[in-house]
Amino acid sequence: HPSEAGTPGLLKTVDALRNAAVSTGLFEAINYGFLSTEELRKARVSTDAVPLANPLSEERAVMRTSLMPGLTEAAARAQRHGAQEVRLFEIARTFVPSDDVLPVEETTLAIALAGDRAGWIGGEQPFDLYDGKGAIQAILDAVFGRVPTLAPGNLPPFMHPKRSAAVLLESSPIGFVGEIHPDVADDLELVGRVVYAELDV
Repeated sequence: HPSEAGTPGLLKTVDALRNAAVSTGLFEAINYGFLSTEELRKARVSTDAVPLANPLSEERAVMRTSLMPGLTEAAARAQRHGAQEVRLFEIARTFVPSDDVLPVEETTLAIALAGDRAGWIGGEQPFDLYDGKGAIQAILDAVFGRVPTLAPGNLPPFMHPKRSAAVLLESSPIGFVGEIHPDVADDLELVGRVVYAELDV
């Protein structure tokens, strides 16, 4: 890490978001930046991806356009290994082709919650939209001292249309949170309802 004085604003923000996510009870996932077009298609994210000139394999042939395929695969892997409660986050870059030589890079914070959380009266209940909202609020309040709001808005095709919402910060859309559409969750071999959120860092 560079010294504090020489750290660019984005790196400082990413570090602060990472620390806040861990303090919220989330565990960091680190995934490959390369995957297959089929993985993008299955997750219903953009397949307009930057191809690698010399990919090691077809499974790692394009650069990710979203963190969703990698983070949900990590969640599915945890479920296959018997995890009853999955609380993951990832802060990483996505890549979209542009008219310039270099792709457009965006830094994104993504959160995935799956399984059951302890209920208020002892019973376990599945994670829902409000657990995702709570995690986002805790992170943004800790880092920026501001609380986001939820509102209807444009949602990606992999999200549940009635159990998801846009995330606004001072009336500007910065991302979305809610349940992954059950058809997509099935295709990704996820068990039960899965809450997913993405914020544009």
